[in-house]
Amino acid sequence: MDLKRLREASRKRLERLDIVIPDPFDAQLLCENISRSRGRELRLLPLPEGMPAGMPCGMWAATETADWVWYDASTSPAHQRQIVAHELAHILCDHSAGMDALMAGQLSPDLDPSTIRRIIGRTSYNDFQELEAETLATLLTIPAPPPGPELSGRVLSRLHADLTQPARRSRRRS
Repeated sequence: MDLKRLREASRKRLERLDIVIPDPFDAQLLCENISRSRGRELRLLPLPEGMPAGMPCGMWAATETADWVWYDASTSPAHQRQIVAHELAHILCDHSAGMDALMAGQLSPDLDPSTIRRIIGRTSYNDFQELEAETLATLLTIPAPPPGPELSGRVLSRLHADLTQPARRSRRRS
């Protein structure tokens, strides 16, 4: 799938979701909205300090009853937002596991590794799931375009659509 089709598929996925996407982006509020929509707990936690080299900057683990998302709290706020949005995008896309569940035991003493159904860590972008999650994450975090003037005529409408293509056309305000 080319990037233009992936972006359009991601935009359509967001339109079908039954969640409120905060504008401006607010990770905690989005987690609460996703948790409520899915009917399961979603815990957002910083990665513990002193993790081994090579650990991803963000991870998602799913158990029978809850989702756990970790992010690198030592990076910039903008990067933290993108990491969290990326992991939430894995949840929204219902992606499958790609990492060793035993790794989660190092992340939180409250999480029993034997209860983990799937775990995904953000390490590279060469996998379709990673690219899809990153695309959706970008759409989650960009501001909705301001309402514009009513356009008439095919050329003006097309120009407006082309100029606002990277941004989501509709977004629910929280």
